[in-house]
Amino acid sequence: MVLSLLDETRLTVDGKLIPQEQITLTISGKTLPLTDLESDPVTKWEFGDVGVLTIRQPGGLPAGEHKLELHQHVRTPYIPGGVAGEDAKVLNLSA
Repeated sequence: MVLSLLDETRLTVDGKLIPQEQITLTISGKTLPLTDLESDPVTKWEFGDVGVLTIRQPGGLPAGEHKLELHQHVRTPYIPGGVAGEDAKVLNLSA
């Protein structure tokens, strides 16, 4: 799938929506700002490839428990309305 088909990615950390401008996506060693995906008709995200979202946040997250929630919507030419998925994880960071 080419990255330009990623229609929407929403990431919240501890209930706070992270602005798209603060997130990058790394796939197969290539890192792109989330805001640039729509205009990238070349880079592919193949089935089974790991994608890593990175949040640019001064100071990072403090130690302790954090809830991460992700929502993604993918446009597909063969499925009307596309495909959407959501997931949530709890991350425990130590000092």
